[in-house]
Amino acid sequence: WLDERLPVAGKKLMDLGCGPGLYAQRLAQRGAQVTGIDFSANSLAHARDAAASAGLAIEYRVANYLEDELPTGQDLAIMIYGDYCAMAPAQRARLLHRVRATLAPGGRFIFDVFSPGQMHDLSEGFEGARRLMQGFWAEGDYFGFKRCFLWPEQLVSLERYLIATPDRQFEVLNWMQYFTPQSIAAELTASGFAMEAAVEFVTGASWQGGATPIAIVARPQEGPVS
Repeated sequence: WLDERLPVAGKKLMDLGCGPGLYAQRLAQRGAQVTGIDFSANSLAHARDAAASAGLAIEYRVANYLEDELPTGQDLAIMIYGDYCAMAPAQRARLLHRVRATLAPGGRFIFDVFSPGQMHDLSEGFEGARRLMQGFWAEGDYFGFKRCFLWPEQLVSLERYLIATPDRQFEVLNWMQYFTPQSIAAELTASGFAMEAAVEFVTGASWQGGATPIAIVARPQEGPVS
């Protein structure tokens, strides 16, 4: 639906948090000139191998999109699968200002946010299991423990994980902010963007509510940012 709405052929496209190139490669196959940005060297090694096997000229950069230099003159910037929701408010504002500076005139920023309906499907509580989440957290044997906290009025959740392997233990705090179309539109406006559309993440149809993520199409506003 992205290619139908904003045809990518011949366009410069920046994929923020591109990981192993799942979207970057598909967009390059449709004719986009893609630059993928991610701080995981392992993910980008996989992405480069996959691009080479497919004969695609994708540029991949190991970088932190909140800190490091980004390419300019981009027709499209995308950020897929909830990265925006995992950032603190100041980080989100920084990201939007940085993306705005990378876009060419007429450029668009497309990203997704999690909706209140998705938060409503969560419940506070505790769980623990051997190889919690079917081995997601570590190779080999481990025990995993999860505690979920919810702040419904602020539309914020925290999933706190403690993982114990035979050799070490570590903790992961997975904070998440949830958005309505109105609340994300307000954040965009404060950083010099206008929300062009709020659509279903999977189909691109108009978002109708419920427990589904929202894909946002945003364009820079003219003039200085407050």
